[in-house]
Amino acid sequence: VHGYLATMHDEGYLVKDGTDYHVGTKFLRLGEHSRTRRQEYSMAAEKVTDLADRTDERAQFVVEEHGRGVFLYRKTGEHAVETNSGTGKRMYLHSTAAGKSILAHLTRENVEAIIDEWGLPAITENTISNREALFDELEAIRDRGYAFNHEENIEGLHAVGAPLVLDE
Repeated sequence: VHGYLATMHDEGYLVKDGTDYHVGTKFLRLGEHSRTRRQEYSMAAEKVTDLADRTDERAQFVVEEHGRGVFLYRKTGEHAVETNSGTGKRMYLHSTAAGKSILAHLTRENVEAIIDEWGLPAITENTISNREALFDELEAIRDRGYAFNHEENIEGLHAVGAPLVLDE
């Protein structure tokens, strides 16, 4: 382990404070590249900012990676409820409006694989934690074009999510 830590320190990815190692700022460049390399990022960032400015609420852009949702961009208005959904945070897709809107546009096989890997944990008492109930919800989302989150991830918080679908 020491060899790995020393190499990461020598390459600038870790800083040493006494006997403790901490993540270095060199990771910022890598994280920013990971975020901005996506075709949809620049388009979504503009829309998220506009939505937050117009509503004075929180708006965010989430992508699926390895079966989890990842917050890539977030903007908050003055009346936004503060949550711990910072950039880079990972979350279950089935418990949020953004996540369910993503799942609704994946194949059933892909959704099944995500459920098999991550399960359907009940984050709150309102979280959909039944496989068939989730598939029924995903069908309704496809028909409607957007998803709701009725206190499924945070008690007292409701949200709306819509997918960003790119033409290929």
